[in-house]
Amino acid sequence: MFCFLRQACRSVMCQSFVKTPRVQQFTLPMTYPLIPLVTRWISTSKTMSSDNISDDDLEESKEFRDMFEDVNTGFLNTDHQVFVIQPFIKWGKKMKRNTTREFMLAESKALVTSIQGWSVLDSTIVSVLSFDKKYVFGKGNLELLKNQVRANPRISAVFVSVDVLKLHQQKALQDIFQVPVFDRYMIVIQIFKAHAFSPEARLQISMAELPYLWTRCRTIEDATNMNITKGFLESKRMVLMEREQKLKKALNKLKSQRELVRNNKQRQEFPVVAVVGYTNCGKTTLIKALTEDAKLVPRNQLFATLDVTTHEGILPNKLKLLYVDTIGFISSIPTTLIEPFKVTLEDALLADIIIHVVDISNPDYLQQKEHVDATLQQLEIDEKVLEHVLVVGNKMDALPAGQRVTEQYDLLISAKKGIGLIELQEKIQDILLEATGRKSVTMRVRNGGVEYQWLMKHTAVSSVREDENSAEHLLLDVVMTEALLNKFKHEFISSTRKRG
Repeated sequence: MFCFLRQACRSVMCQSFVKTPRVQQFTLPMTYPLIPLVTRWISTSKTMSSDNISDDDLEESKEFRDMFEDVNTGFLNTDHQVFVIQPFIKWGKKMKRNTTREFMLAESKALVTSIQGWSVLDSTIVSVLSFDKKYVFGKGNLELLKNQVRANPRISAVFVSVDVLKLHQQKALQDIFQVPVFDRYMIVIQIFKAHAFSPEARLQISMAELPYLWTRCRTIEDATNMNITKGFLESKRMVLMEREQKLKKALNKLKSQRELVRNNKQRQEFPVVAVVGYTNCGKTTLIKALTEDAKLVPRNQLFATLDVTTHEGILPNKLKLLYVDTIGFISSIPTTLIEPFKVTLEDALLADIIIHVVDISNPDYLQQKEHVDATLQQLEIDEKVLEHVLVVGNKMDALPAGQRVTEQYDLLISAKKGIGLIELQEKIQDILLEATGRKSVTMRVRNGGVEYQWLMKHTAVSSVREDENSAEHLLLDVVMTEALLNKFKHEFISSTRKRG
């Protein structure tokens, strides 16, 4: 339980601290530890600075482009009408729980339609014992799928919604279906590329491609029945090594630049609230509602946010803060796809509190919520960060009639309709005071005096009122850190005593 008390101090000087009443208290469940993509940038609605990353750092060699196109034949710069196949494991340890095959298919179809020019022409659900077979599917199901694809000439691609297909599986299925076959890794990479605007995001996506290409290269090398010369394989390895070295060099530049900026910006002591959640859960809509930032344009699509952005807001006590919009998470993609984004995750320890947004109107929200938790728990998270998490159920206005939310949330809201936002701001305010060591203090100062001017400049002044006992003095309710409070005492109380 967090119990927040206003600072109570007294002084014999006329610039004294006035004892104030106790602030409300509440219990915050702490069962969902998360880590955000965070930066302490002061400018509003700006992507993280990437001044040290140039287009030259990201430029692809002709050899690399040729290799990428060879591996991803039929994928690049092509519109597709897609047949979506959703495999699911019927039982065992690898069977997914807290979801259904229908929900899994719906998300797979949403991934396809997130790519401009792509559409879902047909779809089906197929049960499997595992994803390890050469053709993934059993003989009977494979024959049915082959007939279904070949019978419709409008189908130009097949999406088998598993994490990653092995190269021999992909080639075998392409031989059967006679159209390009894609897995989730390839689809998500394509979506990332379409939504990456900053050099930083493009760098991280380029890094995410490399494990996929290395796997393909090694699989070709291990395929002894393929008539491929040693020189050919060596040339492919050299292309990948050169690309990897170039990107790692750019990544190190980015790390150094971000470390320098972090050290400078930490002195600003702006409180930071990171907003995280499953993709398309309403994070950007919530930040827009809390900040009234007209520049924010929420989009109803997966991975609409790839570049981490900060947006200035203000709380009821007039304390300014930064809300950080982050990339959404999605299930069933390999960790190698997330790994490059850890450069951004290094800023996580700079977050003061975290809001985990859950789309409770989504039928699959339990699985989505658990996936976000599980993914982020794999990272090294400071215990202090984990102590300040708000789990918010969003889109309560879109709940189907008669559906009730039985899980425990800190608050149920509708960012779109503005429901529950005042209560959310109050909770954010209370937790920030605890997390950052800030205090709500009432100060008695001379009207227009140097103490008054200092407080107006350095603290968040939530209210100003006349002192009933002195027409020359005002009572200011302010929010300040312990360091600022000590600085005020040193400058205006200790110095006055010395002069006296």
